[in-house]
Amino acid sequence: MVVKDKNPFLIGYVTAMVFVGEQMHSFRSDKDGVISIELEKCDRILLYHELYPDIFSEIKTAKTNNNYFEVTLNESLQQVSFKGIDLFFEGDNLRCHTNYFLPFENIVFVRED
Repeated sequence: MVVKDKNPFLIGYVTAMVFVGEQMHSFRSDKDGVISIELEKCDRILLYHELYPDIFSEIKTAKTNNNYFEVTLNESLQQVSFKGIDLFFEGDNLRCHTNYFLPFENIVFVRED
């Protein structure tokens, strides 16, 4: 499997979750975007980008026999949505509560001049 993108920095952070029955194996792309899946057969492949881990893509299902894939990153992958996340000012800082996107406490965004 090969991951392609016009930004070469991003292709080295893709993980393939490969299922053989219920057993999952994990394979990571190298700096050239190549994911070597060292299994003879698999039932399902899901991909996710480590910098954008909330988005999974199903690449292979049990219904297909394909064994070579070339994928490109969706341009919208790098866009951030704050839907359902309330941001508020506290003094000069921007704050938000713990949420699905940032599962941390005391989140503060500080403006750098």
